[in-house]
Amino acid sequence: MTGVRLLDGRLAAIVVPLIAAVCLACTIAFNPVAAIVGAGCLVLISLCWQPAGISIRTAGLLMAFLLAGYALLGRTFARLNAGPVYIGEIALAVLLTTALAHGDWGAVWRSWVTRLLVLFALWGAVRTAPFLSTYGLDALRDAAVWGYGAFSVAVAGLLIRHGSLAVVIRTYRKFGALFLPWLVLLVAVRLLRWGGAVTQELLPEGSVKPGDVSVHLAGIACFVGSGLHRRASSAHARGWLTEWLIWGGWAVSFFFFGTQNRGGLLSILVALWLALGLWRRGAWAKALYIGLAVMIPLAILEPDLGTRRKVSPQQVVANLLSVAGDPNPSFEGTRQWRLSWWRKIRDYTLEGEYFWTGKGFGVNLADEDGFQTDPLNHSLRSPHNGHLTILARMGVPGLTLWVLLQAAFGIGLVREFLRARRCSAEGRAAVILWILVYWSAFLANAAFDVYLEGPQGGIWFWTVLGIGLAILVERRSAGNIAFAGARNF
Repeated sequence: MTGVRLLDGRLAAIVVPLIAAVCLACTIAFNPVAAIVGAGCLVLISLCWQPAGISIRTAGLLMAFLLAGYALLGRTFARLNAGPVYIGEIALAVLLTTALAHGDWGAVWRSWVTRLLVLFALWGAVRTAPFLSTYGLDALRDAAVWGYGAFSVAVAGLLIRHGSLAVVIRTYRKFGALFLPWLVLLVAVRLLRWGGAVTQELLPEGSVKPGDVSVHLAGIACFVGSGLHRRASSAHARGWLTEWLIWGGWAVSFFFFGTQNRGGLLSILVALWLALGLWRRGAWAKALYIGLAVMIPLAILEPDLGTRRKVSPQQVVANLLSVAGDPNPSFEGTRQWRLSWWRKIRDYTLEGEYFWTGKGFGVNLADEDGFQTDPLNHSLRSPHNGHLTILARMGVPGLTLWVLLQAAFGIGLVREFLRARRCSAEGRAAVILWILVYWSAFLANAAFDVYLEGPQGGIWFWTVLGIGLAILVERRSAGNIAFAGARNF
């Protein structure tokens, strides 16, 4: 009897997908969008049927591919889509389905960070729903600034029950080993004028943004400076030459991309300031030496890489002064444009009629506020400040929830870091510091760019926050948790 049931189960596992595939094949000729949605639902259902190990491995590989694609290719990768659905939304559906079936939602909910995140998302949904009938997909895409928060809860739920700090660190080490050489190659292409039309077709101007790159450079700097790359590697990869090559590639990338964007530069400096303040300073000596070795030739040569701003230490200083308010003619135009827009948002929210509600999700803020820089395509939709985007669209209640959420997360991680240092759990302390640095870099860059509103920044930000949330939750949770006792991996 058991054999018959087993046979029936296997037969159903074969017959049901076959029938569904035939139905989808017939549907695609009449309604391609419905066929795509149906295929996606079939994939999600099949994930629930799979054993936990297979489903989680599939979701993990998809997330690693997604995050690497956003970091390496920027907008080129973000535009991958199936009809109206883009690759980020597909990955979110897979991750949520896997987390619903195999995640630890009870443990995640016990954190105040999770509760604040849910309140923030609920208020975002309240400010999105009334505009769906008017703006349609535009309202949903603008709502990504809060909707991508689902990545945090799903990532945390899966990590708490099935994850491991060591797996996260080993995966990120592979990303860094790919990311830095890729940046150096991009610099070489610009410097030597390689690639020509092929390069422009694959990576058009603005596809990989300097601010986005700078955030990842901040994360990699902390990852290497705190020694996490050594903990995740084998003994033969720990030589002094490897470290100098890593810092050399990092310095070249920093002076090329950091000079092009004041927000990116600020994100690196804020992150490094935080890391140096919390971690021992000796581990960062290589970075300082390499920085000087790269800065001196740049000061003399000032190479022309075909970028809008020069690649030189002087440009780095100019970027910093522009943040502080120095009236440099090369920055004054964009600075005044931003400040004027930000003041207008302040006036109609903090001191105006949109105090409680904001303007909602769907309306083009650049058009509505009179600061559109692309009148032909209307491509600019939000101010170059993610925090003020939240204020403009969600009002003061939305901004208050956002600030409380970030404060609870940051303070919680600092407390966990100090506790780990007191317990001599250096590996755990290094991971917490790395998450803190990444988080601060995201927030700093978001203050100067449309960053958290899109998938390149938003999905990365909420994923990193999800890893930090798992660290905060696991200490308070009892039971079989993979992080417990992982002092030094």
